[in-house]
Parts: sequence; structure tokens; C-alpha cells
Amino acid sequence: MASNLAKIRGSQGISTTDLSRRLKVAGRPITATGITKIEKEGRRVDVDDLVALAVALGVNPNALLFPDIADETSAEVTGCERPTTAYQVWQWADGREPLRKDDDPDLFHVRVRPRGRRRLASWGERSSEELERTRAQHRQIAKSGQYDDPAEALERLRRLDPEAWEGQ
Repeated sequence: MASNLAKIRGSQGISTTDLSRRLKVAGRPITATGITKIEKEGRRVDVDDLVALAVALGVNPNALLFPDIADETSAEVTGCERPTTAYQVWQWADGREPLRKDDDPDLFHVRVRPRGRRRLASWGERSSEELERTRAQHRQIAKSGQYDDPAEALERLRRLDPEAWEGQ
């Protein structure tokens, strides 16, 4: 993470002082000296720091955490017992395949992606497309002319199937 931070910051021409200002504005202040310490591996970074640094630099947290290449170069991941490659690390970081070969790829995909971003759905779970079709059907039923008050009819359908309307 330390070397990635220095490379990304340097490639964008951002000084430690400028980055410190950005972080302060974002509500996660780290002094310029603190940034230097991070880059020299003299200061630990918690998750909130990581996310704030990524936002301030216009990258995602993975860009700070993982190798800046995605090839067959050997790479280490804390907690992973077996050797791996930078390519495999990025496949895992992008939620495409598990890092451990004994993990089921389909279950991994369900675990790492929210509904609507998965290749597969969990048992009994409806896809985002299916939920949108249900909402469209509800709207059509409410407007069908069978009800005196279409808005009330739609509200009744929402109460009958809250999952379809969650977040809407």
C-alpha cells in the first residue's frame, strides 16, 4: 500500500501537502508528515484512511492495496498460504474468482457481489431484472382501470411485495 500510494500520488503530481488538504476537506485529516510516514511504512492505515486516500486520489481502494500490474508476477496476500500471481490477486480483488483454489467459484461470486451485480443469485433470490419486471407489472395493474384509486392500488401492491420495492 505504501509504495502504491507514493506512485499514484507522484503520477498525479500531488504533493503530500495537497493530499493532506484534500483529506482534511473530506473529513479524514492526515498531516503531510503522516502521509510521508505512510509511504515509508512508518504509519499504519486503517480502513477509513484507506477509503479517504482512495477518494482523494480518484482511485478505488484496490488500486492502493494490490500490485500495480496484473500479470504472472509473483504476489503475496496476507492470510493466503499459497503463492499466487498478480493476475490472480486482481481476479480475486475484482470479485471474479476466489483466491483459494478450494473455494467454490459460484458461491464466492454470490458472497462478494450485492444483488444485481452477481453472476448467480442465492437460492430464492430474485435478480434485479426480475424485480424491475415485478415493479412494472405492479404499475400496470394499478393503472389497469380496475381500481378507483391507482395510487392506493400501487401502494397496496408495494406492501404485498416489499422486496420488489426495496430502495425505490
